Amino acid sequence: MKRARQEAMLKLVRRQEVGTLAALRAALRQEGFDVDQATVSRDVKELGLVKAPTASGYRYAPVDAVTPVIPARATGLLSRFTRAADLAGQLIVIRTDPGSASPVAEALDHIELREVVGTLAGDNTVFVACRSHAAARRALARINALREGHS
Repeated sequence: MKRARQEAMLKLVRRQEVGTLAALRAALRQEGFDVDQATVSRDVKELGLVKAPTASGYRYAPVDAVTPVIPARATGLLSRFTRAADLAGQLIVIRTDPGSASPVAEALDHIELREVVGTLAGDNTVFVACRSHAAARRALARINALREGHS
């Protein structure tokens, strides 16, 4: 039963946008699998499903089916979810809406700012490590321009 349920779950997330565990549970119920939310959550973890950004929010998807964020999409994520960005030495600290730090960090990774060494995301905070304080100032100016819709 578990294997059949997980195969059904994979088919569901590949063919339709399912953004919450409750929606995934309801879709599985329509497929004949009456499971509780804890079981769905375990299956999501075991299958390695990730929350992928979409035009309308997020959806569950197998990691191999996630399309990388393109720069235009990345700038949209920055302007939509970023609340503040400040310097802290060689770091830029970005505050986001709750739960939005990972997509913002991924967007920054795809923009490929040459001053940036890497990003680290929590729930609502992104740390952007830069090569130097001067590089951090340049990167912050670029991030702010992107947030405001300027390239």
